[in-house]
Amino acid sequence: MTGALGPTELPAVGPAALTLGVFDGVHRGHRHLLDALRAEAVRAGAASVAILFDPNPDEVIRGITVPRLA
Repeated sequence: MTGALGPTELPAVGPAALTLGVFDGVHRGHRHLLDALRAEAVRAGAASVAILFDPNPDEVIRGITVPRLA
């Protein structure tokens, strides 16, 4: 499943490998993390799920504007 969903709209997916974070663009570090997530999900026979924060937590907690990648 892809797309942005609110917390009350999340479907039941059964067993899942999960990561959460800001993911400010899929650079090499994030690609490595997402590849590892996918590999673990396949190994466990589970879905791979990434939960993203929007807005960026720094904007909420620290009150700063965080540049977004286009």
